[in-house]
This record gives sequence, structure tokens and C-alpha cells, in this order.
Amino acid sequence: MLLKSGRVLHRASPYEVSAFVRSHIGNHSIELRRNSAKATLNYKKLGSIGLSKLTYGDHVVVSNSSGLEQEYHLQMVLEGSCKVRYSESEVFVLTSGAGALINPSDPVALEYSDDCVKLIVKVPVALINSCCIDQVGYVPSGGLHFNAGAFQLEEDGAFWKLIELLCLEADQRELANHPVGTSIGALVVTKLMEVLPHNLPATVGSSEDADFFGLIDSYIDSAAGADVAAVDLARLANVSVRTLYDRFKRAKGITPHAYIKTRRLRRIYHRLHASTGSVRSVTEVALEYGFCHLGRFSSEYKMLFGELPSEALRRASLPAKSSRLTGDRLPVLASGSSPQNASIARNDSAESLTLAGI
Repeated sequence: MLLKSGRVLHRASPYEVSAFVRSHIGNHSIELRRNSAKATLNYKKLGSIGLSKLTYGDHVVVSNSSGLEQEYHLQMVLEGSCKVRYSESEVFVLTSGAGALINPSDPVALEYSDDCVKLIVKVPVALINSCCIDQVGYVPSGGLHFNAGAFQLEEDGAFWKLIELLCLEADQRELANHPVGTSIGALVVTKLMEVLPHNLPATVGSSEDADFFGLIDSYIDSAAGADVAAVDLARLANVSVRTLYDRFKRAKGITPHAYIKTRRLRRIYHRLHASTGSVRSVTEVALEYGFCHLGRFSSEYKMLFGELPSEALRRASLPAKSSRLTGDRLPVLASGSSPQNASIARNDSAESLTLAGI
């Protein structure tokens, strides 16, 4: 059984589940035929990944007209069915054992059957972008976008085993931000990029390309805070500036300048997230990598990774501060509680999750 721990609500009103989902999983609105007290929700956090298992216990339509902003949602139906509607002409049904990937920019309506049980894996844009950069060195213009459509979870046995491992780790771990979550999360995203079609070109570079960009990468990394121009890279690779631009466009899809900036931002991302006191301030590490305009640096960092650099540095020291908080200790709200008590319990739950960095 997936995600056995992290019970938040049990046999509660669908509106109570919806309120929690809006706060911690994704903004939306719901419509239902009746307000039966049969909704149940489990929620856990592992690294930057959010895991939810929910059932509304009712025929519910969940709509999001503005998209998910900074998260991708991997939605998997464990029981029952769920109709996914992107537009009047783009509709498909997820039955038991099927899943779909909802992009941050996708307005979507989800129609749950009475008996639908769904597992939702919330993946932040920052993690998707990080995996893109690791694999190909850049993020597509407008971000990575997965194609709409259903897929069968068992078509790739290794992928389903990764989802099971993710849930097992979430059930066993006492700290939401345990480092194993980051590693498994990156592995899940990498596998998603392998099994689902998306807008990132599947390019197979030649050994010549590997040598070329290996030389470029080493030079960029060694000149951390120095100005590096296209002419410098062309001279290093012994090619003309025009040839340099052509090779970057063909192999990476971006300009040399954008590639240099992205690579340095990625190095800073690793430094901030792996910080154990070696990075004293965001300003210090930004200047180290040649970013002199700090406001612009923060804006570009957030655009790429979905968070401010100061937030990343602050979270790096969070484990010691949140050791007593665990997703297993969330209050269980049952039907029959008074609206006032349910509201108080939800507020306590939200406060605990906020303190835990969720």
C-alpha cells in the first residue's frame, strides 16, 4: 500500500480536503454533487517532493484555470477513474493504473469518480530545471513542457518501482528535508524525462561535441568570477565566433552567453543547497561567480530554480531547526468534529507544516 503514513484528514468533508490541498499542494476550486463526509487525505514531504494520496468520496470536479505556477503534478489513479480535460477537444480518462503529468502552465479540470483514489507527486520547477541542466546544460525557453496524455504506470516497471521507493522512503523518514529525498526526487524526474514525451530535443551528441563542450565547461568553471565572452570561447576552441554560435544553437539551443550564465547559476544552486556553513551569504557566492548586480541575480536565479537564493541558503540550515517536526505527526481530522474545532485543527496543522518548511 502506497503512502501509509502522513494522515491529515479521515472521513471528512471534501471541502476540508480541498482547503488543505489549496494550501499545500496546488490552487484550485471544486464542485461536488453532495457534501458527504468520506474524504481522506495523506500528505508527506520528502526533500522538495510532495506526496499526497487522496479520495474525495464523492463525484468531484477540480478545476485550475490559472495553472500550478511553480509545480508539476504527476497524477496517478490507484482506484476508480478520473477524467482530465485540458479543453473541449483534449479530454482523456485515467483509469486504475494510469497517470498523467500536469505542467505548471496547464489550465486543467479533473473529474473524479466517487471511488477515485489518487496518488499525486508534486515536483517543483526548480528540480525539473536542475535535471534539465544536468542532462543537457540548459532549460528550454518557457521551461520543460510534457505532452498531454495518459500513460500506463506498468509500461515501465522501473519507473513504478521508483514511485514505490519514493513512498516507502516518505513513510520511513522522520524529517521532511532528509537529503535522500533530493536524490530520489532527481532520479524520479530523470526517469519522467525518459518515459514521457516533452519539448526537450533528444539529441545524441558526437564524441567531437563531447570534447568541444568538455573544454568549454572546464574553462567556464575555472574562470568562476571572471568575464567570459564568446570570443574567448571561440579562441579556446580554435573556431570562429560564428561557428561557436552555430554549434551552441545546434547542440544546446541557446547562446554561449546564456549557457555561461546558466552554468554559473547551477554551480551556485549546488553551493547553496549543499551549504554546511561554507557559504556565509548570498552576496558572497554571487560575487564569487561574477554576478555584480545582486537584484538581477536574485531574479534570474528565481526564474530558473523557482526560489530565491536566500531561501535556498536558509533551508540548508533547516534540518537542525525542524528535527522535532514530522509529517507522521500531523493531526487526524475525522468527520463529526465541529466546524470550529476542524478549523482550529487545520490551522494547527498548517502552522506545523509551515514551521517544517512545507
